[in-house]
Amino acid sequence: MKKSLIISTLVILLIVLSLGFLFRDLLFSTSQFTEPIPVVDVGVVVPDVDNSDIGIPISIPSGMETINFSGELEDVNVGCFADGECYVVIDGKHVTVLIGRVQQAVGTIIGVDSFGGLENFVGEKVEIFAQDLGSEKYTLYGSEAFYLKVLEAGGAGVRINESIDVLGNKITPLQILEDSRCPIDVQCIQAGTVRLRAILENSLGKSEQVFILGESVTTENEFVSMVRVEPSTDSKTTINDTEYTFYFKVKKR
Repeated sequence: MKKSLIISTLVILLIVLSLGFLFRDLLFSTSQFTEPIPVVDVGVVVPDVDNSDIGIPISIPSGMETINFSGELEDVNVGCFADGECYVVIDGKHVTVLIGRVQQAVGTIIGVDSFGGLENFVGEKVEIFAQDLGSEKYTLYGSEAFYLKVLEAGGAGVRINESIDVLGNKITPLQILEDSRCPIDVQCIQAGTVRLRAILENSLGKSEQVFILGESVTTENEFVSMVRVEPSTDSKTTINDTEYTFYFKVKKR
């Protein structure tokens, strides 16, 4: 009697263990097929914006409002150098380019070495592809496909003790008074500037002027600006005066 009871108990235990293993295997195999498959949003392809030549993916997040326009660069604010917002104003439109320490996808500046270098192109024509925030405000944040591109870079260049004629204005650089531009390999609080002593000659006469990078010298009929200086500065390299090239732009009043 006792022997048959022990045998029956062992049989029941074996059955319970077998059912347990079977249930476990069934649950594991079922989970392989019922687990949700991740869905990746690859964004919306923008076929009419081709910046593939600089290696930027031509896509933006789905549903994001974008805008593509060009205009005159009116202002460059370098506030992000102090962990704030760096922005530009193009035909009255506010475009955020960089924000200090913000870790988000952001577009690219094309045609200039750094954001600070954009100050050299005030008055020039630029193109923007950006996120449209509404109320005349835009941002390069949101996608690496966004960009700010310099389209015009001033007229022909001129060197120290050479002359150039820009719309009837003869300009002859004489002496570099200051070059405090931020080196391209250094993070600076301020972008710096270039001050140049030069002779300006036109139909109204001849005068000595001090040109400041990005600022205008006003004559009776025109605004004369030094819009760009090459080469860019580097903390490891000293630029000789004879290596500088200055670019000027003249705009009617």
